[in-house]
Amino acid sequence: MRDTKARRKRLAKRSRIGRYQEGVVKKILEDAIDPKGQPVFCQVILHQPNSLEDQQGKDLTVVKEVSGELVDCSFGITISQKSILRSRENHPHVSQLYFPPGTSAEMIIFEVESLFKQLSLS
Repeated sequence: MRDTKARRKRLAKRSRIGRYQEGVVKKILEDAIDPKGQPVFCQVILHQPNSLEDQQGKDLTVVKEVSGELVDCSFGITISQKSILRSRENHPHVSQLYFPPGTSAEMIIFEVESLFKQLSLS
């Protein structure tokens, strides 16, 4: 595939949108409350671009109390259906979630809570 100026520009734009979406997801998770009015997650960490965690496919780490213990779960986010396949291939031991712009807060919270349920089953 040729590396053209237009292609680099498109990739840079997608990257900006993806980083923005990571921030949106972080805010949604930080603001999530349960039916009792308590925060769903204890802590939400957005890893910096090109950090060790980011290179490992971990865009976010979320901490939640599960059965009285604090449990953390790291995962990657992508806004592209093409990218999610590549991300899952590159980081097979890190969950990769597809959250394009416009994904509802309810879906984001549901998917992240599902990761904790998977941890408790393993």
